[in-house]
Amino acid sequence: MLNLNRGFNVPQAERLDEGYELQENSICANVGADKIFDLITGFIATRNEPLFFILELPVDVTEEQKFELQPQVLTNTHHDVYFIDGLTVEEALTIVIRYRDLLFEDGMISWGIGCHESQTEIMRRSYNIVTLYSQTITDCEFLFEKLAIPQVENLITAYDLFTATEPGEKTGISVSGKTVYDLPEMLKDFGIYLAQQNVPD
Repeated sequence: MLNLNRGFNVPQAERLDEGYELQENSICANVGADKIFDLITGFIATRNEPLFFILELPVDVTEEQKFELQPQVLTNTHHDVYFIDGLTVEEALTIVIRYRDLLFEDGMISWGIGCHESQTEIMRRSYNIVTLYSQTITDCEFLFEKLAIPQVENLITAYDLFTATEPGEKTGISVSGKTVYDLPEMLKDFGIYLAQQNVPD
């Protein structure tokens, strides 16, 4: 059974297992809460080029209501997309380690690390799903093999289990009085900036 981080609740979670599915230029994986930190820091440590950090943060309810025809009913969730460009490996690791609890345990955000030159990118998404994109994707398989995450033919993710009566649940957390909405301010010294606002798929 997949070990989920605190911010996620999945119906019939016992049906989920760790594993990764390999596609042409990408990997989609279920990664347990006990391994996801090591996977992403392991990815960062193997890079040899400038990196960027991406943070997708849902807008707050007051802001979201501006987009709705019926403000009392939220039909979509807009996200503010933040970037930090030109990070060294050491700086990227500092961000992930320093804000580990919020980045990994909170259920409301998606975030990742990418490479400016090779365009390789790893994203921590909802429900312990990790995606990795690369033009040389088979060179990234060792990251999963090192953590004993097996390759599978047809990966079952949390989204395959959701129904109208049993949806997934995502919740935010607080760490020492801080939430993910404090991250832009806390990351100001690293040069974070708001790039765009979008509606996720």
